[in-house]
Amino acid sequence: MRAVRADRSQIAFSRRVGCSSNVAAEWESGRRIPSVATALSCCARVGIDVAAALARFHTATAPLIQVRGKGKRAQIEARGIAEWLAAHRGRTRATEIAARSQLSTFRLSRIFNAKSGVNLADFFLLVSVMTDRLTDLIAALVDIRSVPHAARVHAELEASRELAFSQPWTSAVLAVLETESYLASHEPAASFLAKRLGIDEKTAADALVGLAGAGLIAERGGKYRVLRALTIDTRGRPGASLGLRRHWANIGAERLAAPGARDLFSYNVFSVSRADFERIRELEQQYFREARAIVAASSVSEVAGLLTVQLFEWD
Repeated sequence: MRAVRADRSQIAFSRRVGCSSNVAAEWESGRRIPSVATALSCCARVGIDVAAALARFHTATAPLIQVRGKGKRAQIEARGIAEWLAAHRGRTRATEIAARSQLSTFRLSRIFNAKSGVNLADFFLLVSVMTDRLTDLIAALVDIRSVPHAARVHAELEASRELAFSQPWTSAVLAVLETESYLASHEPAASFLAKRLGIDEKTAADALVGLAGAGLIAERGGKYRVLRALTIDTRGRPGASLGLRRHWANIGAERLAAPGARDLFSYNVFSVSRADFERIRELEQQYFREARAIVAASSVSEVAGLLTVQLFEWD
């Protein structure tokens, strides 16, 4: 909220957003927390293009949050925020979100069904839990450099993403390093990774160097330890993301030449109504979101794997 206020005084900002008291001082001190509807309405009232910011974060769900009115009269309804959160939740179980967010399932039910509002702190918590892209949302709304802690986290994420684009195998290497089989192995890391992933040792060694340089892993006691996850947002980099998707699609295709005993591969060539195609498309998106939620909530790393999801139409 300090970043939203920008160079205005607290009094001037409070008046601008339609409050008679110095509410900015209350928010910035942490004595009070605004609702999300209030916070985003304030953004709109000081000239931040909320609709464009939401579209930069996620195009498909942006229209769910509507800005009514302009200038000092700009207003955002709580129901749209509930629908936006529900869309990002998909079919992820409330119990999984509750376990990660520490919010009760009763509280989550009321938030997702718009039976109660959600304050900015809980909203940020849910965005982080459900998308792993909280700093992207903050950066879409304000200059993230004016939010120091978020700026540091965002810089780390950007470095991680750049690494994933330039060295695609780093994602798989990081996943294998988390497994119990690697931690129990006495084999040199590059050799173990090369055999497990079917890549040459130089590629594995280069990935280790890149991951260590980005602060994602560190060598301790002769073993590489994962310090933080590699979060990749492909939507903001269409050209680079296309190459990354092509890489993993090709890996999946290559695996068909020598499939593992537990590999799954299926396809269905079909013709359906436009409405049913959209239902399938929505189901595919929900499936992928739920799979990501399962990964995020998993407490033990015993297996590393690759999931590729593809759906296209001939029209």
